[in-house]
Amino acid sequence: MTIKNGGSEALAVYIEMSPDRYVLQPGEVMKISALLGGAPLSVIPGDTSVTVYAGNDSDPVVTINDELAKPDWNTQAGDSGPWSTRD
Repeated sequence: MTIKNGGSEALAVYIEMSPDRYVLQPGEVMKISALLGGAPLSVIPGDTSVTVYAGNDSDPVVTINDELAKPDWNTQAGDSGPWSTRD
């Protein structure tokens, strides 16, 4: 799967299952290589972000502009991040 940021602002890309966040700057191209294991790959767009469900692959290979990318943010033990219910 390929995602290109054609906008003028940074785009946050959350790749589930963890989720991991990658920030895609304007003009950058992200490629996601996932072992789907029969599960679907799905994409949910938002105003300033995109969430990708990479099938059954909990650690897909992600590149930005053909270079291996590392997330800038990881969910810690499922209880922090933008979806946390913990105060």
